[in-house]
Amino acid sequence: MPTPKMVHIVDDDASVRDSIGVLLESFGIRSATFESAGDYLASGQAGAADCVLMDLHMPGMTGLELLERLRALGITAPVIVMTANGDHIAGRIAAAGASSLLCKPFDDNELVTQIEAAYQSARN
Repeated sequence: MPTPKMVHIVDDDASVRDSIGVLLESFGIRSATFESAGDYLASGQAGAADCVLMDLHMPGMTGLELLERLRALGITAPVIVMTANGDHIAGRIAAAGASSLLCKPFDDNELVTQIEAAYQSARN
């Protein structure tokens, strides 16, 4: 299965961003990290991702709000939303256009499998 060219990681927790970046690199997947939804949007790179991995709960703009903003901007890259507690919002996330909801803590292989599945789905 081909892997994405670039995954953008948006999470307010530096240790989460860094550990996911290292994990993806070990699977041969390039990544760029952003500490907030606002920083991601301001970076000018939002349209350049093959897949976006974002936290649901962030200060300022939430992951759901960022997802809605990306879709409003016409950015169609697959989005995987991560959360430790997201059962109550899973329907809203799906309706907003997320590829999947990934519950923390997650298995490394599960993350990579979901990224590859989201990428494949977007290519079809």
